[in-house]
Formats: sequence, structure tokens, C-alpha cells
Amino acid sequence: MNNKGAIMNRELIGGLFGWGSIIASFASVYYLYQLMMNDGPAKPLIIATVVAFVCKGFARKYTNVEQVKSSRQVSSPALDIVGDYADYIAENSIGDEIRDVSALPHPKEDILQAMLNEARADIDENRREALIICTMMLADFQEGVGEKPLTRLGINLSAPLAEGEDIRALASRIANNPDKGRFDEFEARANAERLQISDQLHAAIGG
Repeated sequence: MNNKGAIMNRELIGGLFGWGSIIASFASVYYLYQLMMNDGPAKPLIIATVVAFVCKGFARKYTNVEQVKSSRQVSSPALDIVGDYADYIAENSIGDEIRDVSALPHPKEDILQAMLNEARADIDENRREALIICTMMLADFQEGVGEKPLTRLGINLSAPLAEGEDIRALASRIANNPDKGRFDEFEARANAERLQISDQLHAAIGG
């Protein structure tokens, strides 16, 4: 398979999981409405919410971040940037979040250029594919988000329920997410930038 085909396959798989996350998120909103307004069952809401989180997680993390790091003996500033970024992704559970660009270990443009340079180098194809996925994830770091990451549902799905909190309290927090509008705004920016990064990867790696 050529390099362009590898990128397209990764984008396709990631896109399928991404659409699964979006559909499940809409389902969670529907079941939330049924729960709050019509005293509907809580179980479908829980299932839809978990599916949304799992799909988003797989869309971002089905690649091995450790493969991004270079095994070459000779280091360089660019390889150090790539390694620091890989460490950040591995150590931080991003999940369904959009974070401020200041959270990155180096300036975003520096990371992007280092990742593009490494992706076009003479490296193992598995590592190249891992680099592609992690490079695409840079779009989820945007200017102006602020210290608190933004999420679609306004909750950290990887964290357990607060002590004594029941499903209705959780549903209320989701329904009253004050950052929903900001998340939609920044998600649109991130998706547009992801397309630009994809074009840059195609240009860097070629056919």
C-alpha cells in the first residue's frame, strides 16, 4: 500500500469512529430529553453516553503513541519535539476534549513541522501511520479555549460519578452544560484545521 493509501485508510477508520461518536452523542441528547421530560429509562442514556466516549477514544487512540517516538540513536531538536509531544499524548487522557493550544509542550506550529518532517523521513510504515494520527490530533488544540478543556457533554466521561450523585443529577449536568455553544464553535474550527493538516500530510508524504 502506498503512503497516500495509508493516510486514507487511517482517515477512513478514524472517521467511522468519529461518526459513531457523533451519532451516539445525539442519541444521548434524545434519551436525556426522554429522561428529564417524560421520566424515561436511564439505561439507554448511559449506554449512548459510554458508546460516544468509546468511539471518540478509538478514533484518537487506536494507534500506538509509543511508535511516534524515534528509535534513532542520533537526537535533534525536531526529534525532541516529536518525542515530547508523543509523551504528552500518552500521559494525558484527552478523550472527547478540545484543549487550549498552550497545553502543548511546544508551540503548535513547531510540533506540526517536526511531525511533517518526520513523517516524510525514511521510517517504518507502522511508525509513519502513528505519526499521521498524532499529527491530526493537533487540530484539537485551539487558541482561546482557556485552561478548562471543552467537551461535547460538559462532563469527564472517564471519571466516576461524584459520591452520592445519581443518573438524574448527571443528566441535569449534561442538559445544562454551559460550554455547549463554545464546544460547537471550537469543534468546527478543529474539523476545518484537520482537513488542512490532512492536505499537508498528503503533500509531505506523497503518493
